Amino acid sequence: MSRPTASWPAIGAGLYRLTSVAPPPWVSAGTVAAARALLAALRADVERVTAGATRRDAPTRIDAGDGSWLRWTRRGGWLS
Repeated sequence: MSRPTASWPAIGAGLYRLTSVAPPPWVSAGTVAAARALLAALRADVERVTAGATRRDAPTRIDAGDGSWLRWTRRGGWLS
């Protein structure tokens, strides 16, 4: 499977994975807090831009594929 291109939604998914586990000891609490704040901001942006969109239209509004959108919005996904 190919890696997703560097995009804001893909960055959100990566931040979700990283902030869902304990960071390594060399990562400061401030960095973890900043990552979590960025994740929250990205979620808010996605929610704002996809509000009222259909399941088909929502991923196109953030330049994401249908498969990624479904993965991200299902239980355990970064937008769930």
